[in-house]
Amino acid sequence: MRFLQNLWVTMSDGVRLALDVYLPESDAPAPVVLYFGPYRKDDYITHFGNLIGLGERYTERGMALAVADVRGTNNSEGVTRFMFNLREQQDGAEVVEWIAAQPWCDGNVGMTGTSYGYFTSLLVAAQQPPHLRTVVPINGAVTWFYCLNEGGLPQVFGYHANYMAIMIAMQGAPPGYRDPDGCWRERWRRRLEEYVPWGLEWLGAQAEDEYWDPAAVARVYGRIRIPVFVIGGWWDRYATDPFKLYEAIAGPAKILMGPWLHSRLDLSAPGPRVDYEIVLRWFEYWLMRKDNGIPHEPPITVYSQEYAPPAGYRSIIPGQWRHYSKWPAPGTIYRRRYLHSGNALSLKAPEREGRIEYPYDPRVGISSGLSGGIYGPVGMPLDQRLDEAASAVFTSERLNEPVEITGIPKVRIYFSSTARRMGVIAKLCDVAPDGTVALVTRGYLNVAHRHGTAHPVLLSAGRTYALDFEMKATAYTFARGHAIRLLITSAEFPTALATPESGANTIHFGPDEPSYVELPVVPASNSAGDAPSLCVLPPPPDEPPSNRQYEVSRDSETGAQTAVLHATNRFRGPEGWIEHDHHTWATVYPDALEQESLKGEALFRFEYDSGECVESASTVTISGQSDIIRTEAELRVTVDGAEHFVRRWSASHERKFI
Repeated sequence: MRFLQNLWVTMSDGVRLALDVYLPESDAPAPVVLYFGPYRKDDYITHFGNLIGLGERYTERGMALAVADVRGTNNSEGVTRFMFNLREQQDGAEVVEWIAAQPWCDGNVGMTGTSYGYFTSLLVAAQQPPHLRTVVPINGAVTWFYCLNEGGLPQVFGYHANYMAIMIAMQGAPPGYRDPDGCWRERWRRRLEEYVPWGLEWLGAQAEDEYWDPAAVARVYGRIRIPVFVIGGWWDRYATDPFKLYEAIAGPAKILMGPWLHSRLDLSAPGPRVDYEIVLRWFEYWLMRKDNGIPHEPPITVYSQEYAPPAGYRSIIPGQWRHYSKWPAPGTIYRRRYLHSGNALSLKAPEREGRIEYPYDPRVGISSGLSGGIYGPVGMPLDQRLDEAASAVFTSERLNEPVEITGIPKVRIYFSSTARRMGVIAKLCDVAPDGTVALVTRGYLNVAHRHGTAHPVLLSAGRTYALDFEMKATAYTFARGHAIRLLITSAEFPTALATPESGANTIHFGPDEPSYVELPVVPASNSAGDAPSLCVLPPPPDEPPSNRQYEVSRDSETGAQTAVLHATNRFRGPEGWIEHDHHTWATVYPDALEQESLKGEALFRFEYDSGECVESASTVTISGQSDIIRTEAELRVTVDGAEHFVRRWSASHERKFI
């Protein structure tokens, strides 16, 4: 493998972006696959993150891998104030065309990436650079608003505290490539002076309006006309989005969905993992025109999960691979189960009116774990009975035969509250014969967004509203002798921001207002075509990683509840050892709802072989009051223990709808 380090690509406005290329040994021009993201091409993303080991995998197959830092990050010049902005998308298209013109490229370029790279792959594809042939986006959403405000509920623990702190510390770190002439020092100085953190305005943008438009893949579906192979995980936060993308784009498309969290298909937990080979085969066909049979395989492959006792860490989820020729899966029947008095969930519509009340408790949600999987393999859902005391619970009869669902469950709930602002969380669960309750999937709605995310309207206390919203897509088989349960509550601690108002909430149902959950039931035998040549890998270790811990505790005197996530990583970079740590805390108070607080701390420590030591540390705090919510951030950089740079930022936002 040949390695071209820190090539400069000059954009149309004069800003230079930095790019590394991993090339096959042969001097012949090769097709190139591009990753375009902010996560430090020189060390983090390639030596620890989702590109680890891929340089070798691509070059062994006669392809090259290019890794570029987006504008304003790591070695690249410029400033970026908003993720996935239009200038960044134009940059990506210009990088694609620059690559295609190089003597080591044969003119065929693809793009791929997990998370951030999911967005850049699709948004650059919508720019339609002539030499971009195909993209493989992994683990992402179709709008950035949804990522941060699922159902209109701000996802504060994972993004506003955890991710924001990590990115501030990463941006404060010195460039990963330190050129012998020392020019990196000037780029670092300018970066620090001009830097403004992503996220200061997120909590103020409470409707899906023009602020979020540049990062919305859903707005440019029609411009994505090249082949797309989208990969996702049922336990990632974005389980539905691959199917929305598949249905909407114009070009050839393929989906692979496993039981994975927010990670690469061959690195994720839970298992079964799938070898990266399937991605390489896709690129071989579309970039090299290698007749490997991949276009003749069923376009949709999903892992249909089965029950296993819930646990905070799971090395494997039992189930079967299913293969379909189209979406929705052939033979899908949308079967409603209605809410009834006596906490029943029945196939029959209710004949008389009923209602069930439940209190709002901001501490509910601990059974959901770290809802969304962007934190690593810990924090999987627990027994859902932990949250049932402050929830409305509806349970079916014991099943006489298995029920397999594949698709997007939907709910219609007639709902009222004594509060003006309230969330609704609907959880679809599997009740085992021993009474254990496992989470299958869930959906969120900030009720202010009942008319759509672009037009939030506060509730009128006591008024009944018909709420229609989706749960996350899933594929799951309820076994014979099990029961189906719908659990409805209004908090998801620590994932979603707590409502600053107390409230008594009511679910209504009856012949004129039938509340129900609609399940996409499929015949288990309806897998189409031959199985694609997936190479299933051994599962991850049985024990959780020792370098990540997640705990929830409650103060016996005050009732305050605190969640803590801690992760530490140490890995070898090109010039020495790198340590990456982050802590995230969230605390809610049952009698002072508006005083929820969150804090994130992150550290990048670079121990260079030269003996120099640089630390970039960040702190983010989010504090609420009844009428405003405040975000404060700090970056502190030291060199050999001496203070090198310090800066603080803050922003306050009116709590209009959150």
